[in-house]
Amino acid sequence: MVGIPEPERRLKQYPHELSGGQRQRVVIAIAISCDPRVIIADEPTTALDVTVQAEILDLLRSLKDKLNTGILLITHNMGVVADMADRVAVMFKGNLVENGSVDQVLNHPQHAYTKRLLDAVPHLGRGRDQLGITHVEAPPVEENEVHALRMENLVIEYQRAGKPPFRAVDDVSFSVRQGEVVGLVGESGSGKSTIGRCALGLIPAASGTVRMFGEDFGALKRRDAKSLRKRIGVIFQDPAASLNPRLPIGDIISEPMVVHKVGDKSSREQKVHELLEAVELPRSVYNRYPHELSGGQRQRVSVARALVLDPELLVADEPTSALDVSVQASVLAMFTELQQRYRFACLFVSHDLAVVDLLAHRVVVLQNGKIVEKGSREDVLQNPQEEYTQRLLAAAPVPEPGEQRRRREERHALLASFGERVTELQVGGGTVGAGPLDESTRE
Repeated sequence: MVGIPEPERRLKQYPHELSGGQRQRVVIAIAISCDPRVIIADEPTTALDVTVQAEILDLLRSLKDKLNTGILLITHNMGVVADMADRVAVMFKGNLVENGSVDQVLNHPQHAYTKRLLDAVPHLGRGRDQLGITHVEAPPVEENEVHALRMENLVIEYQRAGKPPFRAVDDVSFSVRQGEVVGLVGESGSGKSTIGRCALGLIPAASGTVRMFGEDFGALKRRDAKSLRKRIGVIFQDPAASLNPRLPIGDIISEPMVVHKVGDKSSREQKVHELLEAVELPRSVYNRYPHELSGGQRQRVSVARALVLDPELLVADEPTSALDVSVQASVLAMFTELQQRYRFACLFVSHDLAVVDLLAHRVVVLQNGKIVEKGSREDVLQNPQEEYTQRLLAAAPVPEPGEQRRRREERHALLASFGERVTELQVGGGTVGAGPLDESTRE
Protein backbone atom coordinates (compact mmCIF):
# COMPACT_ATOMS: atom_id res chain seq x y z
CA MET A 1 0.00 0.00 0.00
CA VAL A 2 2.77 2.49 0.87
CA GLY A 3 4.94 1.70 -2.15
CA ILE A 4 7.83 -0.29 -0.67
CA PRO A 5 9.22 -2.56 -3.42
CA GLU A 6 9.54 -6.31 -2.81
CA PRO A 7 7.48 -6.28 0.42
CA GLU A 8 8.01 -10.01 1.12
CA ARG A 9 11.80 -9.53 1.23
CA ARG A 10 11.54 -6.29 3.25
CA LEU A 11 9.62 -8.09 6.02
CA LYS A 12 12.83 -9.88 7.04
CA GLN A 13 15.06 -6.77 6.89
CA TYR A 14 16.07 -4.52 9.77
CA PRO A 15 15.55 -0.71 9.79
CA HIS A 16 19.23 0.04 9.11
CA GLU A 17 18.95 -1.89 5.83
CA LEU A 18 16.34 0.53 4.46
CA SER A 19 16.81 4.03 3.07
CA GLY A 20 15.39 7.07 4.87
CA GLY A 21 12.39 7.22 2.55
CA GLN A 22 11.65 3.54 3.00
CA ARG A 23 11.85 3.83 6.81
CA GLN A 24 9.37 6.70 6.67
CA ARG A 25 7.03 4.56 4.53
CA VAL A 26 7.24 1.79 7.17
CA VAL A 27 6.19 4.32 9.83
CA ILE A 28 3.24 5.40 7.64
CA ALA A 29 2.26 1.73 7.22
CA ILE A 30 2.29 1.33 11.02
CA ALA A 31 0.17 4.48 11.37
CA ILE A 32 -2.55 3.29 8.95
CA SER A 33 -2.56 -0.36 10.10
CA CYS A 34 -5.58 0.14 12.39
CA ASP A 35 -7.59 2.28 9.95
CA PRO A 36 -7.33 5.53 11.95
CA ARG A 37 -9.62 8.47 11.34
CA VAL A 38 -6.82 10.94 12.18
CA ILE A 39 -3.04 10.70 11.77
CA ILE A 40 -0.63 12.98 13.64
CA ALA A 41 2.46 13.51 11.44
CA ASP A 42 5.21 15.16 13.51
CA GLU A 43 7.90 16.55 11.16
CA PRO A 44 7.48 13.55 8.80
CA THR A 45 9.96 14.84 6.20
CA THR A 46 12.52 16.81 8.24
CA ALA A 47 15.39 14.31 7.84
CA LEU A 48 14.67 13.57 4.16
CA ASP A 49 16.08 15.11 0.98
CA VAL A 50 13.73 16.92 -1.41
CA THR A 51 13.06 14.05 -3.83
CA VAL A 52 12.14 11.56 -1.10
CA GLN A 53 10.23 14.30 0.74
CA ALA A 54 8.09 14.94 -2.36
CA GLU A 55 7.28 11.22 -2.62
CA ILE A 56 6.31 10.99 1.06
CA LEU A 57 4.04 14.06 0.68
CA ASP A 58 2.41 12.51 -2.40
CA LEU A 59 1.81 9.36 -0.36
CA LEU A 60 0.29 11.28 2.56
CA ARG A 61 -1.91 13.28 0.17
CA SER A 62 -3.27 10.10 -1.45
CA LEU A 63 -3.80 8.60 2.01
CA LYS A 64 -5.97 11.60 2.91
CA ASP A 65 -7.93 11.41 -0.35
CA LYS A 66 -8.41 7.64 -0.64
CA LEU A 67 -8.99 6.71 2.99
CA ASN A 68 -10.67 9.99 3.97
CA THR A 69 -8.18 10.31 6.83
CA GLY A 70 -7.55 13.61 8.59
CA ILE A 71 -3.89 14.60 9.04
CA LEU A 72 -2.48 16.92 11.70
CA LEU A 73 0.82 17.94 10.11
CA ILE A 74 3.41 19.42 12.47
CA THR A 75 6.30 21.08 10.63
CA HIS A 76 8.54 24.15 10.43
CA ASN A 77 8.94 23.80 6.64
CA MET A 78 6.72 26.40 4.99
CA GLY A 79 7.07 24.71 1.60
CA VAL A 80 5.61 21.51 3.06
CA VAL A 81 2.75 23.54 4.57
CA ALA A 82 2.02 25.14 1.17
CA ASP A 83 2.10 21.71 -0.50
CA MET A 84 -0.06 19.76 1.97
CA ALA A 85 -2.27 21.90 4.17
CA ASP A 86 -5.89 22.98 3.75
CA ARG A 87 -5.84 25.01 6.96
CA VAL A 88 -2.91 26.37 8.96
CA ALA A 89 -2.48 27.20 12.66
CA VAL A 90 0.61 29.14 13.80
CA MET A 91 2.02 28.60 17.30
CA PHE A 92 4.29 31.03 19.17
CA LYS A 93 5.52 30.42 22.73
CA GLY A 94 2.71 27.97 23.46
CA ASN A 95 -0.07 30.18 22.10
CA LEU A 96 -2.10 29.96 18.89
CA VAL A 97 -1.44 33.34 17.28
CA GLU A 98 -3.07 32.85 13.87
CA ASN A 99 -5.15 30.31 11.98
CA GLY A 100 -7.07 30.17 8.72
CA SER A 101 -6.93 28.70 5.23
CA VAL A 102 -3.49 28.03 3.77
CA ASP A 103 -3.96 30.90 1.32
CA GLN A 104 -4.99 33.34 4.06
CA VAL A 105 -2.12 32.51 6.40
CA LEU A 106 0.71 32.16 3.86
CA ASN A 107 -0.32 34.89 1.42
CA HIS A 108 -2.05 37.36 3.75
CA PRO A 109 -0.56 36.88 7.24
CA GLN A 110 -1.89 39.12 9.99
CA HIS A 111 0.26 38.38 13.02
CA ALA A 112 3.78 39.83 13.27
CA TYR A 113 5.28 36.43 14.11
CA THR A 114 3.75 34.78 11.01
CA LYS A 115 5.07 37.61 8.85
CA ARG A 116 8.52 37.20 10.40
CA LEU A 117 8.46 33.44 9.77
CA LEU A 118 7.51 33.84 6.12
CA ASP A 119 10.05 36.62 5.56
CA ALA A 120 12.77 34.25 6.82
CA VAL A 121 12.08 31.51 4.24
CA PRO A 122 14.52 31.43 1.28
CA HIS A 123 12.62 31.02 -2.00
CA LEU A 124 14.14 28.83 -4.72
CA GLY A 125 14.48 30.78 -7.96
CA ARG A 126 14.88 34.22 -6.42
CA GLY A 127 18.64 33.95 -6.09
CA ARG A 128 20.43 36.26 -3.70
CA ASP A 129 18.00 39.16 -3.46
CA GLN A 130 16.34 37.71 -0.36
CA LEU A 131 16.33 37.98 3.44
CA GLY A 132 18.24 41.28 3.26
CA ILE A 133 21.47 39.36 2.65
CA THR A 134 24.40 41.22 1.11
CA HIS A 135 25.49 39.76 -2.22
CA VAL A 136 29.17 38.78 -2.24
CA GLU A 137 30.62 38.63 -5.75
CA ALA A 138 33.00 35.83 -6.69
CA PRO A 139 36.58 37.02 -7.16
CA PRO A 140 37.70 37.56 -10.77
CA VAL A 141 39.48 34.65 -12.44
CA GLU A 142 43.24 35.14 -12.47
CA GLU A 143 45.79 33.41 -14.67
CA ASN A 144 47.74 30.63 -12.90
CA GLU A 145 45.80 31.18 -9.65
CA VAL A 146 46.12 28.55 -6.92
CA HIS A 147 42.75 27.12 -5.96
CA ALA A 148 41.81 26.70 -2.31
CA LEU A 149 40.58 23.15 -3.06
CA ARG A 150 40.96 21.04 -6.18
CA MET A 151 39.79 17.44 -6.48
CA GLU A 152 40.84 15.41 -9.51
CA ASN A 153 39.42 11.96 -10.37
CA LEU A 154 38.61 11.38 -6.71
CA VAL A 155 37.53 7.85 -5.71
CA ILE A 156 36.53 7.00 -2.12
CA GLU A 157 35.72 3.46 -1.01
CA TYR A 158 34.54 1.92 2.25
CA GLN A 159 35.88 -1.54 3.07
CA ARG A 160 33.33 -4.22 3.99
CA ALA A 161 34.11 -7.52 5.68
CA GLY A 162 33.61 -10.43 3.31
CA LYS A 163 32.32 -8.17 0.53
CA PRO A 164 33.91 -6.05 -2.19
CA PRO A 165 34.49 -2.42 -1.13
CA PHE A 166 31.59 0.00 -1.47
CA ARG A 167 32.43 2.88 -3.81
CA ALA A 168 30.87 5.98 -2.25
CA VAL A 169 32.53 8.53 -4.58
CA ASP A 170 33.49 7.69 -8.15
CA ASP A 171 35.78 9.82 -10.36
CA VAL A 172 34.78 13.24 -9.00
CA SER A 173 36.63 16.37 -10.18
CA PHE A 174 35.89 19.98 -9.22
CA SER A 175 37.57 22.97 -7.59
CA VAL A 176 36.85 25.79 -5.14
CA ARG A 177 38.58 29.08 -5.89
CA GLN A 178 39.76 31.39 -3.13
CA GLY A 179 36.94 33.68 -1.98
CA GLU A 180 34.30 31.53 -3.72
CA VAL A 181 31.34 29.54 -2.35
CA VAL A 182 30.65 26.24 -4.15
CA GLY A 183 27.42 24.42 -3.33
CA LEU A 184 27.60 20.60 -3.30
CA VAL A 185 24.06 19.21 -3.63
CA GLY A 186 22.37 15.84 -4.07
CA GLU A 187 20.03 13.44 -2.31
CA SER A 188 20.91 11.54 0.86
CA GLY A 189 23.59 8.93 0.18
CA SER A 190 24.95 10.71 -2.89
CA GLY A 191 28.41 11.15 -1.33
CA LYS A 192 28.28 14.84 -0.38
CA SER A 193 29.42 14.50 3.24
CA THR A 194 31.97 11.84 2.26
CA ILE A 195 33.64 14.31 -0.10
CA GLY A 196 33.62 16.95 2.64
CA ARG A 197 35.28 14.55 5.11
CA CYS A 198 37.89 13.60 2.53
CA ALA A 199 38.63 17.29 1.94
CA LEU A 200 39.31 17.60 5.67
CA GLY A 201 41.60 14.58 5.66
CA LEU A 202 39.27 12.59 7.93
CA ILE A 203 38.97 9.71 5.45
CA PRO A 204 41.48 8.67 2.76
CA ALA A 205 40.95 8.64 -0.99
CA ALA A 206 41.26 5.25 -2.75
CA SER A 207 42.62 7.06 -5.82
CA GLY A 208 42.75 10.52 -7.35
CA THR A 209 44.16 13.65 -5.73
CA VAL A 210 42.98 16.28 -3.26
CA ARG A 211 44.98 19.50 -3.52
CA MET A 212 44.74 22.24 -0.90
CA PHE A 213 46.27 25.55 -1.94
CA GLY A 214 48.35 23.69 -4.52
CA GLU A 215 49.60 21.01 -2.09
CA ASP A 216 48.77 17.32 -2.59
CA PHE A 217 47.07 16.64 0.76
CA GLY A 218 47.50 12.86 0.58
CA ALA A 219 51.26 13.04 -0.07
CA LEU A 220 52.09 15.38 2.83
CA LYS A 221 53.97 14.29 5.93
CA ARG A 222 52.12 14.47 9.24
CA ARG A 223 53.67 17.78 10.36
CA ASP A 224 53.02 19.42 6.97
CA ALA A 225 49.45 18.10 6.92
CA LYS A 226 48.80 19.58 10.38
CA SER A 227 50.15 22.94 9.19
CA LEU A 228 47.80 22.80 6.19
CA ARG A 229 44.80 21.87 8.35
CA LYS A 230 45.38 25.08 10.28
CA ARG A 231 44.19 26.93 7.16
CA ILE A 232 40.92 24.96 7.03
CA GLY A 233 37.75 25.42 9.12
CA VAL A 234 34.79 23.08 9.42
CA ILE A 235 31.15 23.40 10.45
CA PHE A 236 29.47 20.06 11.16
CA GLN A 237 25.81 19.24 10.54
CA ASP A 238 24.71 18.67 14.14
CA PRO A 239 26.03 21.30 16.56
CA ALA A 240 24.83 19.34 19.58
CA ALA A 241 26.98 16.35 18.58
CA SER A 242 30.05 18.33 17.46
CA LEU A 243 30.48 20.44 20.63
CA ASN A 244 32.13 18.82 23.64
CA PRO A 245 29.48 18.85 26.42
CA ARG A 246 32.19 18.85 29.12
CA LEU A 247 33.82 22.10 27.99
CA PRO A 248 32.53 25.67 28.38
CA ILE A 249 31.94 27.63 25.17
CA GLY A 250 35.12 29.69 25.57
CA ASP A 251 37.28 26.55 25.68
CA ILE A 252 35.39 24.99 22.75
CA ILE A 253 36.02 27.99 20.50
CA SER A 254 39.67 28.39 21.54
CA GLU A 255 40.50 24.66 21.26
CA PRO A 256 41.88 24.90 17.66
CA MET A 257 44.25 27.65 18.87
CA VAL A 258 45.44 25.36 21.68
CA VAL A 259 45.95 22.42 19.28
CA HIS A 260 47.99 24.54 16.87
CA LYS A 261 49.78 26.45 19.68
CA VAL A 262 48.55 29.86 18.57
CA GLY A 263 48.83 32.75 21.07
CA ASP A 264 48.73 32.72 24.86
CA LYS A 265 45.78 32.46 27.22
CA SER A 266 45.07 36.19 27.15
CA SER A 267 45.19 36.55 23.35
CA ARG A 268 43.04 33.45 22.91
CA GLU A 269 40.40 34.84 25.25
CA GLN A 270 40.44 38.13 23.37
CA LYS A 271 40.03 36.30 20.03
CA VAL A 272 37.09 34.29 21.40
CA HIS A 273 35.35 37.47 22.56
CA GLU A 274 35.88 39.03 19.11
CA LEU A 275 34.30 36.02 17.43
CA LEU A 276 31.39 35.88 19.88
CA GLU A 277 30.66 39.46 18.89
CA ALA A 278 31.05 38.58 15.19
CA VAL A 279 28.49 35.75 15.45
CA GLU A 280 26.19 37.96 17.55
CA LEU A 281 26.42 36.08 20.85
CA PRO A 282 26.75 37.87 24.22
CA ARG A 283 30.06 37.76 26.10
CA SER A 284 28.28 35.92 28.94
CA VAL A 285 28.17 32.81 26.71
CA TYR A 286 31.94 32.37 27.28
CA ASN A 287 31.49 30.42 30.55
CA ARG A 288 28.28 28.58 29.64
CA TYR A 289 28.00 24.98 28.41
CA PRO A 290 26.48 23.73 25.12
CA HIS A 291 23.34 22.31 26.79
CA GLU A 292 22.51 25.80 28.08
CA LEU A 293 22.24 27.21 24.54
CA SER A 294 19.55 26.92 21.87
CA GLY A 295 20.15 25.09 18.58
CA GLY A 296 20.77 28.34 16.74
CA GLN A 297 23.20 29.56 19.39
CA ARG A 298 25.11 26.27 19.28
CA GLN A 299 25.44 26.55 15.52
CA ARG A 300 26.79 30.09 15.94
CA VAL A 301 29.38 28.67 18.33
CA SER A 302 30.30 26.12 15.65
CA VAL A 303 30.79 28.94 13.14
CA ALA A 304 32.94 30.89 15.63
CA ARG A 305 35.10 27.82 16.29
CA ALA A 306 35.50 27.24 12.53
CA LEU A 307 36.75 30.82 12.05
CA VAL A 308 39.02 31.08 15.10
CA LEU A 309 42.21 30.42 13.08
CA ASP A 310 41.16 32.78 10.24
CA PRO A 311 40.84 29.89 7.75
CA GLU A 312 41.26 30.33 4.01
CA LEU A 313 38.91 27.40 3.29
CA LEU A 314 35.70 26.51 5.14
CA VAL A 315 33.91 23.16 4.75
CA ALA A 316 30.29 23.54 5.86
CA ASP A 317 28.35 20.24 6.04
CA GLU A 318 24.59 20.94 6.15
CA PRO A 319 25.15 23.82 8.62
CA THR A 320 21.48 24.92 8.73
CA SER A 321 19.56 21.66 8.28
CA ALA A 322 18.89 21.27 12.03
CA LEU A 323 17.54 24.83 12.43
CA ASP A 324 14.06 26.29 12.05
CA VAL A 325 13.51 28.93 9.37
CA SER A 326 13.88 32.07 11.49
CA VAL A 327 17.11 30.85 13.10
CA GLN A 328 18.35 29.61 9.71
CA ALA A 329 17.83 33.07 8.19
CA SER A 330 19.89 34.78 10.90
CA VAL A 331 22.70 32.18 10.57
CA LEU A 332 22.76 32.59 6.77
CA ALA A 333 22.87 36.39 7.06
CA MET A 334 25.73 36.08 9.55
CA PHE A 335 27.52 33.60 7.27
CA THR A 336 27.46 35.92 4.24
CA GLU A 337 28.59 38.88 6.34
CA LEU A 338 31.53 36.86 7.69
CA GLN A 339 32.41 35.57 4.23
CA GLN A 340 32.46 39.14 2.96
CA ARG A 341 34.67 40.18 5.88
CA TYR A 342 37.15 37.28 5.88
CA ARG A 343 36.93 36.34 2.16
CA PHE A 344 37.35 32.61 2.85
CA ALA A 345 36.60 29.97 0.22
CA CYS A 346 33.76 27.62 1.12
CA LEU A 347 32.58 24.15 0.14
CA PHE A 348 28.92 24.33 1.19
CA VAL A 349 27.33 20.86 1.42
CA SER A 350 23.52 20.90 1.44
CA HIS A 351 20.38 19.27 0.08
CA ASP A 352 18.41 22.52 0.54
CA LEU A 353 18.46 24.02 -2.96
CA ALA A 354 16.95 27.34 -1.82
CA VAL A 355 19.86 27.88 0.60
CA VAL A 356 22.39 26.98 -2.10
CA ASP A 357 20.62 29.38 -4.48
CA LEU A 358 21.05 32.07 -1.83
CA LEU A 359 24.75 31.54 -1.09
CA ALA A 360 26.65 29.76 -3.86
CA HIS A 361 28.60 31.14 -6.80
CA ARG A 362 28.86 27.71 -8.46
CA VAL A 363 26.96 24.44 -7.94
CA VAL A 364 28.03 20.78 -8.24
CA VAL A 365 25.25 18.16 -8.39
CA LEU A 366 26.00 14.60 -7.18
CA GLN A 367 24.09 11.38 -7.76
CA ASN A 368 25.25 7.98 -6.48
CA GLY A 369 28.78 9.30 -5.95
CA LYS A 370 29.17 10.79 -9.43
CA ILE A 371 28.89 14.36 -10.72
CA VAL A 372 25.91 14.69 -13.05
CA GLU A 373 26.04 18.46 -13.57
CA LYS A 374 28.15 21.44 -12.53
CA GLY A 375 28.39 25.09 -13.45
CA SER A 376 27.41 28.56 -12.29
CA ARG A 377 24.48 28.91 -9.88
CA GLU A 378 22.35 30.52 -12.62
CA ASP A 379 23.05 27.78 -15.19
CA VAL A 380 22.50 24.80 -12.90
CA LEU A 381 19.52 26.03 -10.83
CA GLN A 382 17.71 28.07 -13.47
CA ASN A 383 18.46 26.10 -16.63
CA PRO A 384 19.31 22.50 -15.64
CA GLN A 385 20.31 20.17 -18.47
CA GLU A 386 20.37 16.80 -16.72
CA GLU A 387 17.29 14.75 -15.82
CA TYR A 388 18.43 14.26 -12.21
CA THR A 389 18.93 17.99 -11.61
CA GLN A 390 15.49 18.64 -13.08
CA ARG A 391 14.04 16.10 -10.62
CA LEU A 392 15.76 17.78 -7.66
CA LEU A 393 14.52 21.24 -8.63
CA ALA A 394 10.99 20.04 -9.39
CA ALA A 395 10.77 18.34 -5.97
CA ALA A 396 11.85 21.42 -3.96
CA PRO A 397 8.75 23.03 -2.36
CA VAL A 398 8.12 26.78 -2.26
CA PRO A 399 6.13 28.60 0.47
CA GLU A 400 3.34 29.93 -1.78
CA PRO A 401 0.29 27.64 -2.17
CA GLY A 402 -0.65 28.57 -5.75
CA GLU A 403 2.90 28.38 -7.06
CA GLN A 404 3.53 25.13 -5.15
CA ARG A 405 0.36 23.58 -6.64
CA ARG A 406 1.61 24.50 -10.13
CA ARG A 407 5.10 23.13 -9.34
CA ARG A 408 3.59 19.87 -8.06
CA GLU A 409 1.59 19.42 -11.28
CA GLU A 410 4.69 20.18 -13.35
CA ARG A 411 6.66 17.63 -11.32
CA HIS A 412 4.02 14.96 -11.90
CA ALA A 413 4.10 15.75 -15.65
CA LEU A 414 7.91 15.52 -15.58
CA LEU A 415 7.75 12.09 -13.91
CA ALA A 416 5.23 10.95 -16.52
CA SER A 417 7.60 12.08 -19.30
CA PHE A 418 10.29 9.89 -17.68
CA GLY A 419 7.89 6.93 -17.70
CA GLU A 420 7.32 6.93 -13.91
CA ARG A 421 4.17 7.04 -11.82
CA VAL A 422 3.40 9.37 -8.94
CA THR A 423 3.76 7.75 -5.51
CA GLU A 424 0.31 7.05 -4.08
CA LEU A 425 -1.49 4.74 -1.72
CA GLN A 426 -2.61 1.54 -3.43
CA VAL A 427 -5.90 0.18 -2.14
CA GLY A 428 -6.98 -3.34 -3.07
CA GLY A 429 -3.71 -5.22 -3.38
CA GLY A 430 -1.97 -3.13 -6.07
CA THR A 431 1.69 -2.24 -5.95
CA VAL A 432 3.57 0.92 -6.72
CA GLY A 433 6.45 1.25 -9.15
CA ALA A 434 8.87 2.69 -6.64
CA GLY A 435 11.37 4.22 -9.04
CA PRO A 436 15.12 4.34 -8.66
CA LEU A 437 15.21 6.70 -5.69
CA ASP A 438 13.24 4.39 -3.43
CA GLU A 439 15.51 1.41 -4.02
CA SER A 440 18.57 3.18 -2.68
CA THR A 441 19.87 1.88 0.61
CA ARG A 442 23.09 3.91 0.36
CA GLU A 443 22.42 5.56 3.69
